Amino acid sequence: MQKLLNVGLLLLIAAVFAGCPSGADKTQTSDKATKTAKDKGKAAVKDGASKATADEPSIDTSAGDALMNLDAAKWGPDSLETVKNYSLYREFYKQKSYDDAIPYWRYVFKNAPAARKTPLLNGEKMYKHYIDQEITATVCEKGEVEGKNKKGCKDEDKGKFKGWKFKDEAKVTALMDTIGMIYEARKTHFGEEGFVNTLNYRLLKDYKPGETAKLDALCEKAVEADQEFLAYDVMWAHFATLIKKYKAQTFNAQQLIAAYEPLEEVVDFNVNNNEDNSEKMIGVYQKYGDKMSGIMQKVIDAEDARDEAQAAATERANVKDCPSVKEFYGAKYNAAPNDLAILKTYYSKLKRAGCTKDPEYTKLLMKWNELEPSASRTRIIAQTYQKNKDYSSAKTYYKKSLDLESDPSKKAKVYMRLAKIAQAADKDYGQARTYAQKAIQADPGTGAPYMLIGDLYASSAGRLKSDGVNGRTVYYVAVDMYRKAADVDPGVSSKAKEKIGKYSAAFPSQDDKTNYFMQKSKNFPAVGSSISVGGWIGQRTTVK
Repeated sequence: MQKLLNVGLLLLIAAVFAGCPSGADKTQTSDKATKTAKDKGKAAVKDGASKATADEPSIDTSAGDALMNLDAAKWGPDSLETVKNYSLYREFYKQKSYDDAIPYWRYVFKNAPAARKTPLLNGEKMYKHYIDQEITATVCEKGEVEGKNKKGCKDEDKGKFKGWKFKDEAKVTALMDTIGMIYEARKTHFGEEGFVNTLNYRLLKDYKPGETAKLDALCEKAVEADQEFLAYDVMWAHFATLIKKYKAQTFNAQQLIAAYEPLEEVVDFNVNNNEDNSEKMIGVYQKYGDKMSGIMQKVIDAEDARDEAQAAATERANVKDCPSVKEFYGAKYNAAPNDLAILKTYYSKLKRAGCTKDPEYTKLLMKWNELEPSASRTRIIAQTYQKNKDYSSAKTYYKKSLDLESDPSKKAKVYMRLAKIAQAADKDYGQARTYAQKAIQADPGTGAPYMLIGDLYASSAGRLKSDGVNGRTVYYVAVDMYRKAADVDPGVSSKAKEKIGKYSAAFPSQDDKTNYFMQKSKNFPAVGSSISVGGWIGQRTTVK
């Protein structure tokens, strides 16, 4: 343990001297990176390099520097003590010595719950570990299997998995309550209001799957709060519950169709969300969307056959392509364009007939949003325009959705959409950064905006060649952003580290520094020196 403590204290010293968490000109580095920087500095002195500032004009960097200093006050009244506890808990955590980590973790959670999302994710994992230790047996339909072993139910022919047997139910409840507190901290400090319902659902599903009433309630909350950003597993679970209610006749067909409509929007949004979702995730949403659509079509066909004369049912059943849907349902809609029920039916029929590219489909969506405004539907309209490369209209509707939205994490996603349009379509990197900064302010725990800003910087070398080293100083500020992304959001740390490696290799070379001397008649600033990166970037950083 003493060895771990010594390592933890070394990490603390590294964190403090690296400027954790201070600003854009004080980036976090490891002990190895600090030693490398010192070695490079010594080498520069031997070569006759002087520690001078770069030859750029003075630039007002207050806006950018303020962004990087936003979290300075989040480390509690005694920031040094908090950083020490953070460092120690992290070292024990990495060694999976959770009993040793927990006291230090508790100090960080109590005094600085908003400093980083990492402790919240780590705390969740540690307390789930303690719950797992309470499991003595796996409960199956036809008996029990020793230990935590879902697969054992099938392997030992004991039917489906039903739940767990715990040593101490009260202790498990207390541990789950603690995890619930961690989730509340995520909601309070990182704007994840909607997603917390999904997290609570998954926690209960994992450890107390038999509490179906509570699970159904959490599903409903998640559907309402997460809207089109709903996770596919919760979407499918909610749909399965709706079908059970319909089969049990506690839900009629009209109620089922109304409850299904938001799930259709979830599928549409995520299948078309190519810029944020991976191909695998798009495929998952498509798979469950097709399953739900197939089941719903059977329900609708059955209702048509039951409630209408056979001739009418046959006529409706044959209305399956775009022209026939528009002719049959369009006439009803044109007769009563403000009737929401008729509008929704027409809209749904167009969707199921594969008419989503028809102008009538978009017109109905906009009319629906006019009669029943929602942030979610407004974002879907914006996405439709974006997909059709009408970026001006897309930006208009994304901005409208911000006025209708109260969930900070969803606002952050919208700001990121606007940032990417500014980056890719408008080539306005300054505006793209501004939107990314707004995303950070809305959801401080997400690393995606920092990654985007890093990409903006890294792609600007050709614009800023006046720095005397072929624009390569942009890679210093790009790496600052990637380090910040990895620091605040473990979810992007792997990708951030890849980019740190890539762009660290692109730092000014010795040839670049020689050219700098030839142009400026002075040596390039030594490692550790503060310099300005000019142009649209306008940021201060350190030579690395």
